[in-house]
Amino acid sequence: MPIATTCPFCHYTRQPTDEAPVWQCPKCQKVYAKGVNPAHGLKSKESVPSSRNSIYVLLVGIFTGFWFVKCLEPTSVVAFALFSGWLSVPYFMSYYMLKGANDRKRGASAFTVCLILVAEGVVLLTDIVYVHPDAQGGIAVLMVPILQLASLPLLSRLCDWLSKKLSHS
Repeated sequence: MPIATTCPFCHYTRQPTDEAPVWQCPKCQKVYAKGVNPAHGLKSKESVPSSRNSIYVLLVGIFTGFWFVKCLEPTSVVAFALFSGWLSVPYFMSYYMLKGANDRKRGASAFTVCLILVAEGVVLLTDIVYVHPDAQGGIAVLMVPILQLASLPLLSRLCDWLSKKLSHS
């Protein structure tokens, strides 16, 4: 099934008898969907990973951070808000990284990077709050976003490398 019945370039209305591939305008020969493999035709929407899944993963990271801050029992609402906001910074930075992941392969690798970043935060916070709790747990929690932000450039490089590997396959 074609992406559009009317060409966005020449405004030709596609006919059922047109023999051009579904990803190309029969009149002006321009491509409707860039990045589609002509041998395979169009992909359905379900087969294209969206950054929506990555955003869901980042939201899980943010809400998990809220949970860990609640477990630390801050003395005031302001302290809770400051801790929670600080723990959310790496996830917002990842979100802005995702905005550049428009194509399918980069979106898939960005999803992987988001999973790694959230897993890193959850593992570090679990260790600080539950495995090795101490009186300075609040200070250690403040270090988690710094470690995550420090790993973000490395994870971004990993994302680029993965997208190149996926494009060659």
